[in-house]
Amino acid sequence: MSHRIIEAILLLMLSFAPLSCGGAVTHRPNLLVTAVTWVSSQAPIVVQPGDQSQPLIVTVSNLGDNVVYQAEVSLRLDYPFSYPLAQPGQNKVIQVELGVMQILSSIPIRFVLDIDPLAKNGVYRLDLEFSYSDKLDGGTYYYDTTTIDIPVTGYTSLTVTRAFWGSSSIPIEVQR
Repeated sequence: MSHRIIEAILLLMLSFAPLSCGGAVTHRPNLLVTAVTWVSSQAPIVVQPGDQSQPLIVTVSNLGDNVVYQAEVSLRLDYPFSYPLAQPGQNKVIQVELGVMQILSSIPIRFVLDIDPLAKNGVYRLDLEFSYSDKLDGGTYYYDTTTIDIPVTGYTSLTVTRAFWGSSSIPIEVQR
């Protein structure tokens, strides 16, 4: 293709491109889950089937370009999790009001959960639903759902069956 044809195509394409934005460009707030951790006294812990009243911290961050208003999250529980503080018949959804979230801010949300004793070790997935507005009054409301991975890995149990001093090539047995 000749250079003149390419130049003509580029000029034609540029004629359809907007020269400027006449109005303000608004970007949607962007709430994301940035961490999911079982925690006890601010230190990560491991949980296993049958554990009760274990604190799960889900950190929600506003990574968008706007402040978020009237933010709420709802954790939809499914097997093997239950909410020990729920009223009868209302243990499938835990709703938490976050309020206002500034740009690039994060809020750790603490959920207290029981784990069914018959559950298997593994990673379970639960839905976390967001609802929020981009303005305090009269803004657009957004509803998003994300899936979070929650590990139930169980405790590790170690047993010493044989101990020795020295090296493995020249061991000195330890007798009881």
